[in-house]
Amino acid sequence: MPPSQPIVLVTCLGLVWAGLGITDWAYRFARFRWHETLVPAWDRGEGGLRDVTVELPLRRGGDLSRLLGPAGDPFAEDRPPGSLHWDARGNLNRPRPEARSPAVVVAGDSFMRYGVSHDHTLAAALEDRLGVPVRNVARAGEGPLASAYRFLRSPDAAPALLVFGFVERQIPDGFRAGPRIGGHALAPAALGAVLPETSVWTWFGRAQWARVGRRLDPSSDAEAIEGRPGFPEGPMLFLAQTVRALEPSVDPRDLDLVARQIARLAEACARRDIRMLVLLIPDKARVYPHQVLAEGAALAPSALDGLEIRLRERKVETMNLLPAFQALAEQGERLYWRDDTHWNDRGIAHAADRIQSLLVSP
Repeated sequence: MPPSQPIVLVTCLGLVWAGLGITDWAYRFARFRWHETLVPAWDRGEGGLRDVTVELPLRRGGDLSRLLGPAGDPFAEDRPPGSLHWDARGNLNRPRPEARSPAVVVAGDSFMRYGVSHDHTLAAALEDRLGVPVRNVARAGEGPLASAYRFLRSPDAAPALLVFGFVERQIPDGFRAGPRIGGHALAPAALGAVLPETSVWTWFGRAQWARVGRRLDPSSDAEAIEGRPGFPEGPMLFLAQTVRALEPSVDPRDLDLVARQIARLAEACARRDIRMLVLLIPDKARVYPHQVLAEGAALAPSALDGLEIRLRERKVETMNLLPAFQALAEQGERLYWRDDTHWNDRGIAHAADRIQSLLVSP
């Protein structure tokens, strides 16, 4: 072998290795926003979008059906064409003059900002019912508290009410304790726990493995689980994490942690003379447990019930949607997309009706 060949081989391997590493880190920053777990960017618009309207065509499928790839196609539902408008602050809202101060602000994670268009979100539904400006500041993928704290730190005029949404599956793993990230996030153990989860190769591998598992064993709970038939449109898909949460009980210490953090948010709102309403949102599997639990399996109490008790003990105004949603489910109402973890227009409408009833009651 000529002396130059090993050098060329090592150089090529080094370039390939460097390319894989650069791609991996690019995804950590661009897709997974890894740096925001260390230093949150409070003024960043969702997806970098600001003051722009995007026209969406007819589209099909949700987050759960996409997890399954082609195997999820039978569950996919159509989303009608619509418009998504991101305002000057990078939040999904109806187009309106920025000078129009909102009377109500909606904060939280993806559930609170979810909608097939800016006219089909919880904020839009509340605005239609209350007849006052309602602004959404919730964003997907950044934890439930970040959007509320970002708004409270902004110079915007204080609204009369902040509706803070908290989803059941955010107890405890999806819960982020607030906007302050301490130095412990840079510890080797903490970085070792975070980086694999945000690696593009790990993410891609998990997604492909879930698809392989689904093909080999359709009953497996790789990522999404097919429920039993229960609606004329066909069975629904459920996130495996939420199905597993139906059986074991939740550590009370987790509920205490969440309640303390939400109570601190309520105190921050009170300092600005803002009334805060906590909206507890159940997971789809909790509302339709008999579509996913084995026959005779025990149903553990919902973590939302325990959280509601703890919040009320701390004088935090709370609305738990679980009883109302369970009653509607027993009547045959479908409040969530078949192919997605999020609620559909019916679920959003019922939540908005409940909030309206609370606000207009004497």
